[in-house]
Amino acid sequence: MEESPYTFAGSYDIYKNEIDKSTEHETFGGFLECDRISTQYLVGDTNKCLQIDKFLSHLSNYGEKYTSDGCKYLNYWIYDKFNQKKGESNYNILQFYESFKGTYSDQYDNNYLLNGCIKEIDENIFRKIQYLIDIYDKYNKFKNDGIQLTGEYCTSAIDCVSLYTLHVKKCHESYDPDFCMELENFRKLYNLRVSNVTSCKDLQTYLPSAINSNVVTIMIPFVVILVMPFILFILYKFTPFGSWIMPRMKRMLNNSFLESYEGEQNSENANIYAEDRMYNIAYHSA
Repeated sequence: MEESPYTFAGSYDIYKNEIDKSTEHETFGGFLECDRISTQYLVGDTNKCLQIDKFLSHLSNYGEKYTSDGCKYLNYWIYDKFNQKKGESNYNILQFYESFKGTYSDQYDNNYLLNGCIKEIDENIFRKIQYLIDIYDKYNKFKNDGIQLTGEYCTSAIDCVSLYTLHVKKCHESYDPDFCMELENFRKLYNLRVSNVTSCKDLQTYLPSAINSNVVTIMIPFVVILVMPFILFILYKFTPFGSWIMPRMKRMLNNSFLESYEGEQNSENANIYAEDRMYNIAYHSA
């Protein structure tokens, strides 16, 4: 199952701060290589190449979860920065990245960083990532417990509610489980943060779930049908309940069979009786 592309949204600011550290005046080990491939594929935009190089070097020092979410952020960042110029001559991000991988393959011990990190994302996913980042942008302004929700902080909290409500509606209209789940993750953070806030007038301090209750209701019977055989098997094999329930189930099945059989016999007897009676009536009439 493919991972959700949205899981980095709650900590996107951490990755943004890291990738923004590289400025156009900063040079380090990969400058000459970046200059060469940027001239060929990025209209000489060497700084973007350096930022990618430095960011991947940063990710290589961390564990799987941080690295995976960092790669998802990098995909978003590349789409945001590079696809704005995709119509320009000699501006091809995929060809650039293939050349980048060939140039820097010896630099990274973690193969995932080069071969699994950069993937194309479509416009729909990009838009939803932007929705989530907009919400977290507002939330990050007041997320610390020490901040009193008045003035601009109160406004940011109210904006969070409006954005959340809008995007939950979109989530339900075209159901995207990953997107809905990330909205749900935000909801939990928000509810925890503002549950006792009284300083922000008219602030909604509890957000309803982003998970569509209708979908959950529909799924429950299917889940029960799938899980029940396993539960019965475990009960039968490993608990005294199995030896107690199986004879009763057999009796129920046998009784059901007998009732069905007797019903058929009674029906057949009734038909025979009716036919005999019609025959007798016809005989006496003659």
